[in-house]
Amino acid sequence: MQIDEIIIRNYKNFKDLTINLANFNLIVGENNIGKTNLVSAIKDILDPNRSYGKFRIDEDDFIDIRNPVEIIISFKNLTDIDKENLEPEMINPTENTTFVRFTASLDENSKIIKKDLVVLPSLDNIADTSVYNISFEMKRHFQYYLIPAIRNARDAITSKRSGDLNKIIEMFLPNFQISINTLKLKLIAEFTLLVDELDGVEQFIELRDTINAESLRFQELPSKFTEDEKDIFISIFNNFKAVKVTIDPLLTTNVDDLPDGKIQGIKSTNNNLIEKLGIFKKRIENHLLLNKLRAIFDDLDGKRKLDREFKGMIDLFMPSMNLVLSFLSINDNELFKDVNIEIDSFSLLDQGTGHQSYFVIALKLLRIKSILDEINAKSVILAIEEPEAHLHPHLQRQLIENLKKIQRQFKLNNQINIQFIITTHSSNIISKIKHDELRILRRDQGGFTISKEVSENMFETLIDLILGPNRNDQELRKKKKRSLINVSDKIFTFYPEVFFSKLAIIGEGETEEGAIPMFAKTVNKSFDRIGISYINAGSDGTIDFYARLLKYFSIPYLYIKDRDKNRIITGLPQEYITDRKGFEEEVIDTLPSYKILEAFIELFGDTYLENICNEIKDKEPSLVIVGGVDEVLEALKSNPIPIPSIKTVLKKYMKKRKGLMLGRLIGKKCEINEIPDVYKRVIINAESYIEDGSLNG
Repeated sequence: MQIDEIIIRNYKNFKDLTINLANFNLIVGENNIGKTNLVSAIKDILDPNRSYGKFRIDEDDFIDIRNPVEIIISFKNLTDIDKENLEPEMINPTENTTFVRFTASLDENSKIIKKDLVVLPSLDNIADTSVYNISFEMKRHFQYYLIPAIRNARDAITSKRSGDLNKIIEMFLPNFQISINTLKLKLIAEFTLLVDELDGVEQFIELRDTINAESLRFQELPSKFTEDEKDIFISIFNNFKAVKVTIDPLLTTNVDDLPDGKIQGIKSTNNNLIEKLGIFKKRIENHLLLNKLRAIFDDLDGKRKLDREFKGMIDLFMPSMNLVLSFLSINDNELFKDVNIEIDSFSLLDQGTGHQSYFVIALKLLRIKSILDEINAKSVILAIEEPEAHLHPHLQRQLIENLKKIQRQFKLNNQINIQFIITTHSSNIISKIKHDELRILRRDQGGFTISKEVSENMFETLIDLILGPNRNDQELRKKKKRSLINVSDKIFTFYPEVFFSKLAIIGEGETEEGAIPMFAKTVNKSFDRIGISYINAGSDGTIDFYARLLKYFSIPYLYIKDRDKNRIITGLPQEYITDRKGFEEEVIDTLPSYKILEAFIELFGDTYLENICNEIKDKEPSLVIVGGVDEVLEALKSNPIPIPSIKTVLKKYMKKRKGLMLGRLIGKKCEINEIPDVYKRVIINAESYIEDGSLNG
């Protein structure tokens, strides 16, 4: 099964949140928007190892204390195994769905917060929900795991029994994790079970007596083994292997005289005994090796001297006490509790935090697979908070590709479906997902968190809006859709940070893209501080597509168009038109000419500037007597009044060499009074829109 929808009401920053989920989900949003609250709440409800009663909810967590907190998780695609582990009345057989509903409410009299967790077939009114209470055993089949943002490799490896690595070792080597005496008790129980299986079957009376005798010999072995006891055990083991050789053909010969269940029971118990006896043999060998190692330590000269000094001092305070210093005082099962993982001969714990973070995720996936195999489950939900932590951009992008690859491999090789729910602040990660895998959390005008899902039908929906009455023109539809997809790809590839922005400004050119953020810094409206992204649409013709997409994503936006292409786009929000023909004309009319020339010098060098200066002198007679580049600059500085002929030359070269870096250099050189008014208005109004929330995406 997988989560289809989550509804959260009246809890923390979620007044009424509904979020629909796909099989791979990337949840984005600004800090403190509720991403951690979301994935943690699901864990507190579905965690199979703890009671929902331990889901901590305080009075401050209620938005309105008079109403209950309600969290509903709907599941779809239930498998036959899922259905077997739920009560029939908990399942909607028509839709193949079920709902987990958690509620918490404050009792006015006792001031105690009462909590309830049920599994329901639907959200319609149900008179008595007590019959739908969820058990711990049921919760095991709602497999949900959360890898938190702070990933501690040391805890994953070394947290004794609770660490993921030790849990995995327990699953794969269960009889090496328990004490040798506990294993001995298990073997005695297996002996007894086999004797009981053979009891009453005439053909096995002699074998049963032999097994009983070997069982008694085994029980008499001491808890501490020497080489002599090892030899006795080897004798028991060999005798029992001979018993197995005898039992197998007898079972085949007497197959008609014994019921199938009896035959299978004898075979299974017999095989389990052989396997555990083989493990017991290895455990004895380990035990004896440790004894030899202890003896070597005890025989060291320094150790003997330390024993004497230690005993002499202790005798002064506690005479006649038989105290011994014991080194290597561990049993063989403890060898598996102190595991180290090495990469290129260095401990993982000595590696960088990026390697450690990757390892923690991989280890969790391995543990999940082991649990699913153990309980025969075929689906799991894995939430990962900020997987980008400690990873450089290439590894961030590669991680997403790896998770998708793992998702495919689990499905293909193990028939296990993994549903990923990933929260992130990384634009690098966004660039590697499909549009319908994105879930955007934003604040409504009341300050509460809402969700925007991106549908797989997004392009069709937007094309209908763009074409209006021409929506049935298939040729036009195909052409517009192709353009819209290209623009969407550019947003995800080149401007993914816009999904974290409070507002986007769309412009037409690359030079503007460099200059406008610099203008914002000059007027003390830093885009990073305010949360604004600039998008270069490339041309007037694609602004409509960018605007439509941003509106679909619920991202507020403004756009700037050059006056030379003043075409009103119906349905777009606040529109800004340059006062002059375009960016170059705006800058040339407000910024002193020498500053533009300085930007050219910094970007292209003196040689290139000589051509510009020569052309300036050709156009402007008053500068004919001026010498090289430096002299031209000085002459322009001394005469700040713009000269039309010089402006013509500068405009020509700005259009010829337009680009991001030229825009940045020009933007840096502008004083507040030199910034074109249209760009100042956009920047100042953008911040106002963000503050008052008057511009909706």
